[in-house]
Amino acid sequence: NIIITGNVIEKTPLSYTVNIKIENVTEGKLVNLSFDYSVSDMPIVNPLGLEAVYLPVNSTEAETLISHLLFYDLRLQFFGSNKWQNDKFLQASKNNLKDSIFTTAFYLNSNLPEVSGFTELYRGKYFEEPDYLSAFGYDTCNIILETIKQGARNKEEVKNKITSIKDFLGVTGITYFENGEFKKDLHILTIKDGEIVEIK
Repeated sequence: NIIITGNVIEKTPLSYTVNIKIENVTEGKLVNLSFDYSVSDMPIVNPLGLEAVYLPVNSTEAETLISHLLFYDLRLQFFGSNKWQNDKFLQASKNNLKDSIFTTAFYLNSNLPEVSGFTELYRGKYFEEPDYLSAFGYDTCNIILETIKQGARNKEEVKNKITSIKDFLGVTGITYFENGEFKKDLHILTIKDGEIVEIK
């Protein structure tokens, strides 16, 4: 009778060491075999020929996904959303995020005078940097105030005035109303030399 046992030791996600023991019980012979095995010496990278990938996830998930993609040498153009606007994430991943592009409605370092004025007032009042939720709240209040300036005196009139808003310039950019929804122009950001840079 022959008994075969063995184990596999992972060296990297693509290479292993295999140990096999072959024992002939009848003849009392024992053979030990050991060899290295690779899934592929030259793994197929990007078989679909992708040029870019959009990751609509938060900064923690993006960091994990990007590090895994780069581990397998899948170097693409990465696109993200305002959920990437996290200083800790951007600093930790700046080398991996080179030339990546993401969008946001509120960019703290925008050259727009509306943004710099709002940021200065916010810091003076709350002693911290405003985030995009603060900016959205600020613009929403100003839009409602604008409808009151235009003569709205009750909620129905405010609603009607809001639907007629065109190109309202706030700290989150230009806002307009279309087909029952608010539309906004977004800031387009990228990372150059480890710093966030506004493209548009």
